[in-house]
Amino acid sequence: MQGHSHIASVLVRILIQEKDVGYTDSVVIGGLDQFLTSNSDVLSAIENFQMVSYSRITLAERETWSTRTVSLLEPSARKTGRVSGNRARNTSQVTTLPLDSNVKDLKLYNRGKMWDLLKDGFGIETIGDLISHFPHRHDDYSDVRKIGSLIAGEKQSILATVWDISLMPGKGRRKGRVVVTFYDETGSIKVTLFGQQWAIRDLQPGTEVMLSGDVSNFAGRLTFGSPVYEVLARGEKNLHTGRFVPIYPMVAGINGKSLRNVVRTALASAVDKIEEFLPNSVLERTGLMRLSEAIARYHYPNNYKALLDARRRLAFNEFFLMQLVAEKRKSEWKRDKSSIPLPSSEIVSNFISSLPFVLTSGQTTALQEVLKDIGSSVAMRRLLQGDVGSGKTVVAAAAMLCAAANGLQSAIMAPTEILAEQHYLTITNLLGSESPEGRDFMHIQIEGTSRTLTLALLTGSMSNKEKKNIQTAVSSGKVDIVVGTHSLLQEALNFPKLGLVVVDEQHRFGVMQRNLLQENDPRPHLLVMSATPIPRSLYLVLLGDLDLSVIDELPGGRKPIQTVVEPSQRRVNVYNVIRQEVEKGRQAFIVFSLIDGSSAIEARAAVEEHLRLSTQVFPELTVGLLHGRMTLKEKEIVMESFREGSLQILITTAVVEVGVDVPNASVMFIDGADRFGLAQMHQFRGRVGRGAHQSLCILMAENPGENAIARMDALRKNPSGFRLAQIDLDLRGHGDYIGTKQSGAPLFKVAEIERDSDLISLAKIEAARILETDPDLKDPSNSSLYKKYQTEITDLYGQVS
Repeated sequence: MQGHSHIASVLVRILIQEKDVGYTDSVVIGGLDQFLTSNSDVLSAIENFQMVSYSRITLAERETWSTRTVSLLEPSARKTGRVSGNRARNTSQVTTLPLDSNVKDLKLYNRGKMWDLLKDGFGIETIGDLISHFPHRHDDYSDVRKIGSLIAGEKQSILATVWDISLMPGKGRRKGRVVVTFYDETGSIKVTLFGQQWAIRDLQPGTEVMLSGDVSNFAGRLTFGSPVYEVLARGEKNLHTGRFVPIYPMVAGINGKSLRNVVRTALASAVDKIEEFLPNSVLERTGLMRLSEAIARYHYPNNYKALLDARRRLAFNEFFLMQLVAEKRKSEWKRDKSSIPLPSSEIVSNFISSLPFVLTSGQTTALQEVLKDIGSSVAMRRLLQGDVGSGKTVVAAAAMLCAAANGLQSAIMAPTEILAEQHYLTITNLLGSESPEGRDFMHIQIEGTSRTLTLALLTGSMSNKEKKNIQTAVSSGKVDIVVGTHSLLQEALNFPKLGLVVVDEQHRFGVMQRNLLQENDPRPHLLVMSATPIPRSLYLVLLGDLDLSVIDELPGGRKPIQTVVEPSQRRVNVYNVIRQEVEKGRQAFIVFSLIDGSSAIEARAAVEEHLRLSTQVFPELTVGLLHGRMTLKEKEIVMESFREGSLQILITTAVVEVGVDVPNASVMFIDGADRFGLAQMHQFRGRVGRGAHQSLCILMAENPGENAIARMDALRKNPSGFRLAQIDLDLRGHGDYIGTKQSGAPLFKVAEIERDSDLISLAKIEAARILETDPDLKDPSNSSLYKKYQTEITDLYGQVS
């Protein structure tokens, strides 16, 4: 009798909550019918208890049956006490398992191969992993109708019985098709199933079936096009039809129905083990759904509102945790360790005065913000962004000069060796006259002072001897500014007096190892530069731990660059335009690309293209060549020849993307524009238009696809890098920008940066609000949040800080 009382108590609790949700069959994951069927022996033994198929009766019938059943079972329920609070789950026959249990613990028959495929394809090993494998969309088959009420042109479902089924043989190699006639009390409908011969076995006459799909009109009769069917045994809840059906990311070898079945089983086994990590205060302020319910409803929503509410909670989670990490790390950076103040000096003002141009107001403001930050004992943590050619490097050079004037070292890091080399040359040219000591060291006399700066270049391709010499010089404090790749962060390089770190993240806005600098004491100032503007939404999500400076204008005296798209049939015309510009005394770039070529192949192709253009197309002009396999010295010679005008045309690969400043160049011809990204093409375009002459950017592609045409058209219409950054985000989606976590999982499984911009702001507000009163997350009310924070920061950065 104790078992009778327990089951009665659970069923009463379920039915009371069903009343609260309008008898929508949403309280039990998988449907109430599963609970009734699993416990039919116990329930049938209760006098006057009436078994029903809850999913198949109307709402009015559900209400009547539920009211009568609660009245019948209340005396039995009271024997064990009414249970309230959490939602009821079908757990009496399903084993309850922890989230970290292996998926094999679900004990599902013949699923060994599926587990292997899910592990290889998505890294799914635990039940927690499985229920976090969210659908990428839902098919709405919730409009269940009688056959006589079907309407062509809409997604609908029917609950019907098989009247007749036959296999129609195919012709030649074509497989046969199965023709099924279904009926209900309002009529019949004939449906053709292509390539599903097994349906002959499933759909025997008299079988009750739920059928979902697009209803269409064929030859004057309604039918279903490519429908999904589901045979419903007594007491079973429809999972693949007649509802919002989850469509999951898949791997070959697994079908959608099988994956839905195992996810549903995992949910039933472990959804109650999901721990809510958001404090109640946040849930109350935001009105967000509780986590366990959100996960269950995102997989299997009962209606569109439930889907939106569940999605909103899960998207908020992803933004909130990112914002919490950013806000907490920003606070810790400025609070935990002090930095050495670097007050500005006459050396910096003399440097600015010596420049052959006047800083724009945007550059002046950004420089003031940077100098103010580094003049404090609180370490700077700032992002400097601006359009192509806006002059970010001048601001960074002034800051590094300020550090040197205070006796401290600076390091500037680029993501590639080519960019590191270009930064090295650009900074050398900006700071003044040079006295080379080999190709990797440079001594610069600062004008108006007796101060000599030593710059060094350090990249991964250098010989061990070259690296050792530079590492020794840096470690002994003899180098003021080191330029190189992110290999600068290797333990072999020791900075005894590191005061400033400049990081050029180029177009890569993904999670970066900025946390490695956390360990330095005193802490160096940090300046991050982006080569192209970052949409505000991306900045808030990915770089919210940095203060922001924006250079939103270009140097004066420049004319807007005209951008045109030319078909490949007009190649000769384009060459003539280049020739005409050279005859006026101007110079031109010709950039071309290969499809996934290695650097060696690209270099060989560049040599061949240079030979063709210099001998067949422009034999009367001086044509130079620049590619990634050339040594730094070779590149310097070519670029200097182009700057001084002895080269009229420069044939180049993508190495010309940044750091090249030739005011006399007026034509940028991007040949094979379909193979470049929008941001990259904007960088190429920024190599011209730097003088007083009208400049032209020409885009050409042989057989561009739809997306490539959209990119070229966007570049043609928009001169602003800020606008292009937003367009690029819209075209590519945020996935290409933000990369992945340390585990390889995407940063966002549910959230979409543009669609959920309101949630980004809300998440930032709530994260700051929590940290304002509990900066270390040590309050007992935030204990679950602290655990989640530790997990998140480990997955983002590979270590707990």
